[in-house]
Amino acid sequence: DVPTVEACTYFEPPAAEEPVLQTATTLTQATTAAPTATSATSSPTSSTAAAATPTPTPTAPATAPTPSASSSSSQPTPNNRDDHHHDAESAAAVGTPLQASTDIQVYREQVKHMLRETETLLGSNPHNAVRRLQSFVDSLGPQREWQATIPLLTALGDAHAHMHDFRTAARFHRDAVTVEHRYTEQLDPVLMTALVEDLYKDFQFADALKAVRIAQRVPRLPNEMLAVLHKLEASILECDGQLMEALQRFEYSLQLSIPDNLETISRHLSFVKSVLHEGNVSADSLEKLKFREKSLSDLLLRQGPWLRSDQMPRHFFPHLSSKPFHEPSESAATAAAIDVLVKAHPELVTEYMSLAMSGLLEPQRECIHNPHTGSWKVYEIHGFWHSDLDENKCSKATPVACRVSQELRAAGLPSLRMSYSELGPRTALRPHFGMTNAQLKLHLGLVVPTKTQQQQRQQQQQ
Repeated sequence: DVPTVEACTYFEPPAAEEPVLQTATTLTQATTAAPTATSATSSPTSSTAAAATPTPTPTAPATAPTPSASSSSSQPTPNNRDDHHHDAESAAAVGTPLQASTDIQVYREQVKHMLRETETLLGSNPHNAVRRLQSFVDSLGPQREWQATIPLLTALGDAHAHMHDFRTAARFHRDAVTVEHRYTEQLDPVLMTALVEDLYKDFQFADALKAVRIAQRVPRLPNEMLAVLHKLEASILECDGQLMEALQRFEYSLQLSIPDNLETISRHLSFVKSVLHEGNVSADSLEKLKFREKSLSDLLLRQGPWLRSDQMPRHFFPHLSSKPFHEPSESAATAAAIDVLVKAHPELVTEYMSLAMSGLLEPQRECIHNPHTGSWKVYEIHGFWHSDLDENKCSKATPVACRVSQELRAAGLPSLRMSYSELGPRTALRPHFGMTNAQLKLHLGLVVPTKTQQQQRQQQQQ
């Protein structure tokens, strides 16, 4: 019942990536049920850890059957918490269309300009992009033309999703869907898809499932769009821990539209492996699933660049070694890194505790654990969505980890990113691999419960 903490480092090897409709015009406000866990790591594993992530080197899959916390270096991922929270009611309040055609034309040009500016700013200064777009929408007042209001609300939702503020993003996307439905009595499946993704990434699985099923019932959708929506439903079910249902929904999507590409086959294989790993299947189904797993694996190995079925990252370099775990002694680049990380261990533990106590750890959204039976949280020190980055684009909330990241680079380790990661009690990660075998992660355990401690806790509870 005690979380475990570890630290990780990525480096490159020596020369050799149903909106739920309450009425015809309003959508239900979804509630959130996020898994509990504390962590700090860019690609966390079962433990609370501190680690540094360098540039391309083979990534090894890691499973974490016991709770842990970790800190690892990694590339930033979106998750901004902007102070400008949106009021759903006021955002959806659209007044009567402007009367003068010249005013409408000017208004539309202003909207187009702001959308272009937002798209540009999101890459360089996402916080400013969100603030400027929100300020522009607020300045328009109630006399907004509804056709131009929809792209504005959609852009605000997209911007907040980019910053990983999925709850706020869902409010804006819900408002866009509401305005569209109010004036056209139709539902846009693309807008619905954006709303569904916000909901399930915010762990509002029940509302996400209702919304995606409403979208699936939109009349006259082409099979390709229906297939996308059923694949999205499969992803929601997977994140919600309903693995067999997820596999069935994904296979149904293949009956609607079968894209002839290795990515789809690989995704199919991952669903099959997840169900097999869970083990809750009948003997008859087990044999069929094992046969399906072998058939899909053989097909991928024949047609793709991979060398083994348990290591099939999207970006694969055959000349680099690929295996579940690598020994530190295999690369001279890790020697200095290990020394730096071990020396910083006490400080990293203290900093992790501070993050956990302050509630700064965020839920991990990789969907490789069951959120109903465990928890996984992380803190990316280089996350661009943080509002308090220093001159090195590192979070001011983690000065120790930021310093260690710089020390790793000075020691010759091409560190990519670093983060803390925490797995809660009884959390198990399913077998997985990263996006590429061109990077490795070093895990430094920070708080790692021993088997004796776990047994003592169980005896106390009994």
